Formats: sequence, C-alpha cells, structure tokens
Amino acid sequence: MIKKNVTLDDIFESFYWNTSNKSKELFILNNLPYLQLDKNTLTELLYFAHMYYMDKLASLLIKKGADKTVIGTGIKSLGFSKFISENPNIPYKDVIFFSNPFGFGPTAKAIALLNVCQNYWNANLHYVTNDDCMQIFNNKQIHIIKANQRDLTEVEKVLSSFKAPYVVSSLNRFAIKIAHDKNIPNCFIDSLTWMWNEIPQDYLLTDLYFALNFPGLDEKIKKYHTLIKVPYIIDTYSPNASFEESDLLINVGGCMNPLTKECPTAFLSLLSSAISELPHKKIVVCGGKEAISFMDNMIKKDNVKCMTLKKEVFLSSLFHSKHFITTSGLNATLEAFKYNIPTSFIMPTNLSQWENLNVFNANSVAPNKVTWEDIINKDLDIHEKTEKEAIQIISQIANTVLKNPILKNKCVELIKKICTIIPDKYKQSVFIENIGSDGAHVIAKILKEKWRL
Repeated sequence: MIKKNVTLDDIFESFYWNTSNKSKELFILNNLPYLQLDKNTLTELLYFAHMYYMDKLASLLIKKGADKTVIGTGIKSLGFSKFISENPNIPYKDVIFFSNPFGFGPTAKAIALLNVCQNYWNANLHYVTNDDCMQIFNNKQIHIIKANQRDLTEVEKVLSSFKAPYVVSSLNRFAIKIAHDKNIPNCFIDSLTWMWNEIPQDYLLTDLYFALNFPGLDEKIKKYHTLIKVPYIIDTYSPNASFEESDLLINVGGCMNPLTKECPTAFLSLLSSAISELPHKKIVVCGGKEAISFMDNMIKKDNVKCMTLKKEVFLSSLFHSKHFITTSGLNATLEAFKYNIPTSFIMPTNLSQWENLNVFNANSVAPNKVTWEDIINKDLDIHEKTEKEAIQIISQIANTVLKNPILKNKCVELIKKICTIIPDKYKQSVFIENIGSDGAHVIAKILKEKWRL
C-alpha cells in the first residue's frame, strides 16, 4: 500500500505503450468493462487478456504512488488478472448528442457515432431527439431526451439540466449556438461542407468542425485552417446473416423536412405507379412513416412490402438486396456502396440530393438513374437556390409531371427501366474506398483525447 493519492484520470491519461507483436499503440483501458460490486468494499473489477498487461498497470500505479491495492491472481488457466481498487471515484462525463431531423441522414450519422462511442468512451451518452428521428433509432443503451432539437429554448433547457456537459452535433446548428453561448465544449459534424458556397457562420461557432470527406471538399476548406477533414461516417453494424433476400430494395428516405413540413406526395405517387408495374418477385419499399403510409395505400400488390425500418434492420435489408434503388441522399447511397450492392437512382427531392447526384454522375458512379431533367427534357439549375426554394421548385415539377399524362407515363417508364437494369458496382465500391468510411472511429478517438472521455 502506497500512501500518495493518484486519480484514475491520471492513470487513464498516461497508460500508453507500444506492443511488440502488433507494432501499434494501444490504450488498454479503452474497452474494459466495469462491474459494480459491494459499494462499501470492492467497487471496480477490470479484466485483462494477458498477465503482461496487468503487470504493466500495477507497475504504473506503484510508480505514480497510488493509494491502491494491486492483486495479481496468477490464474493462468482463466487467462486474466484482477486489479481491485478500494472506493474508486470514476467521474463519467455527460455527452449530449443532437442531430437534425432533415430526412434520416444526420440521424444516421449520429447513430453510427453513438454505436462506436458507447463501446469506446467512459461517458454517459444522451441523445436529444424527436419522433421523426426515433423512427430509425433503436439503441436501448442510450439515454433518450425528447425535445425539439431545432428550438433554441428547448435546446438551452436540455443543456442547462447538466452540470458540465459536452455537445456532439450532427448538422444541428441550434445545439452549437447554445453550446457556444454557454461555453460548453462542442463539436459539429458536417457531411455537406463540400456543397456550401460559403460555410454558414452558425456552423463555424463550433470548437471542433469535422468535415466529412467527399469530392470537392479539399478545395472548399483551403481557407478554413481549423476544419478537420475526416472519412465519411458509415455504420459498422454487422448485418443479420439470416435476413431474407429481396430482388429490389427501394428507399425514399425520411421524406420530411423542417423547412416545408410537407410530404412529397406527387413524387411518391409517380414512384408508386412505377412500382405497381414491376415484375420482381419480392420488392421492399422503405422510408419515413408518412411516406410509407401514403405509398402503402397506393400500391396494392402482394410482391411489394412498404415498411419503415429501424437503422440496423435497414442495413440488413440493404446487405441482402440484389439491387438498391434510392434517392441520392448520401448516407443510404454510401452504405450501399460500402456493402457492394448495385445502386441505381430515382429523382432527387431536395437540393442536397440534386447536388449529390451531380457529383455521383461526374464520378461515373450513377450510370443508372432517372432525373427530373430526363423527364421534362429541360436543364434544372438550382445550385444558387436555398434549400427551401429548391424543395419548392422540385415539388412544382413533380406536380406538373403527375398532372400531365404524357410526362407521367415517361417518368413511370424511365423508373421501370432502371429497376430492371442492374448497374456495374465496381466504380461505386472504389468511390467509397477513396473517401473512406471509418469517420465515426476517427471522430470518437479525437474527442476521447481532447475531452478526456
């Protein structure tokens, strides 16, 4: 027993070494489970795979003068050793996650990062969400806080309920605004940095700006020296191996946005008309609840199932599909590229999808697609429009096509055509390899070090 006090934070911060067999640094305390025992005596038990690691930790404790008892059991047959500390005080920090209920993209990235952080950080994780985001969220280990994430008053109320929180924002400027004003450590994750003419000033209020890699990003961030470029965020969930295969998985995304608060019914009507005429044996259509309810009422065929899927179910469905048909939202598209599923594109419903599809086309990864320009035989340039203006323009075009029998028939036939032609997937796989897919792990590691989690 040594009589000088050393905190567990000291140990966590300094316990780094290089392993001889793997030639890379490991932080051995990253993924250790904590077992709560009798609070009056033993409160923490740490398991190690090798006695060597236990010896290293014991030596470190003694060197730093720890007022702890270190016991090495030497039970080699069990393959672990024990470190038992008396009455430890483990200060878990509160990290509050926010996403933006604009479709499912920002929420999907928050989910992917939460999945990594819950196994990597020593922290209390909270997710501020509304009913729209909960449509795809299914992690029961994360504490849920129901609130309007786009209301400054509600965001401030949530953050004020914690003594010393940290904020992680997936494209939610409201959380960054309040965190900045209240001097709360925060970070902002942006998948569309490459697209902005100028990065919004509200985004630049953040302490740490993570820009997800995408073609055009390097040129965009040249003058922003504090931005951190990271790989794209793709969920590392392992798909269910026994999941039933589908001929077609058709994705319409969340189909709701806080700017217009209207479901794109004209677009959904056109798509439903085409799906009703497809010959495939098994078709799964997925998306937000309101969109799926609308399509389910229009499509009355035994070979078509319309469903809103939790994130892990969607990924399993995607993995076991022969052909993926989707709007050009980034998350679903890049997940399909990562899973090596042939992907074709239907018309965009908002500005970012329109911009994404242009990039995919320029990089030869969207050979099989239907655009509004194809249908109306006219160039559509909405690059300088706001997101709200673009949504309204696209909605007007969809309504015009729906009401014009000739244009409607053209649209239906074009959609049917891309559903029956499976595109080459090689360039799609190369595309995701080039931009990376482990952004969640990279961000989690950076935040762990900066915030001492």
